[in-house]
Amino acid sequence: MSSLLTPAPFKTRRLRESERRYFQRRRTLAIRRYRATFFPQLVLGILLLLGFGFTAIVNWGFSWQFLLISGGVAAVSSTTMYPEYLSYFQDRKRIEQILDHGTCQELQVQATQVWEYEPSKDCGACYAFEQDNCQVIVVQGWEFFDQQRFPNSDFLLVQYAQLDSIRNALRIVRRGDPLEPSSVCEECLDLPCEKELAYCFSGDLVQLHQFCGLTLQ
Repeated sequence: MSSLLTPAPFKTRRLRESERRYFQRRRTLAIRRYRATFFPQLVLGILLLLGFGFTAIVNWGFSWQFLLISGGVAAVSSTTMYPEYLSYFQDRKRIEQILDHGTCQELQVQATQVWEYEPSKDCGACYAFEQDNCQVIVVQGWEFFDQQRFPNSDFLLVQYAQLDSIRNALRIVRRGDPLEPSSVCEECLDLPCEKELAYCFSGDLVQLHQFCGLTLQ
């Protein structure tokens, strides 16, 4: 990657007490949701398996029909429960990691103007914010779709601990006024988005546009 375009300079700080309480509540709610949905589904799956199994034994005995029906019921039950369990596991592990680390990364953006780019099918929405210090902060991600009062003239991006292939938990703190894009580009910036939420470009919006090989409207 060119020296003109680098990962945005997030600053590390400790979690505030209010943030720690928030994630502790999230953990408690995740556990309650898991208990309220997973266990009833597990019990229902077992009952269905026993019911179909008993019916199959009465009609066919321990035959291939019994094994086929029992396997089908078990497969359907597992398919229904697995997404719920996976969602709970990932959310719980992410929260535990955030609380264990006890830190987060923060980036302040104070913009004079913003350009909006065509959303990427892989990375989501994309905005480029020009600041007074001759720098442009480019943000991209599905998190920026349908945000109230965004784009904004003054906002914070707060990233919490990352869990392997799962993107950082993100919080957007809007502190300024809604900022209407001065240009809406019908092309994508096509920046790597697997890990980085934001990039910093040394220059202005026109120079960024040209740097990425896009045509000015």
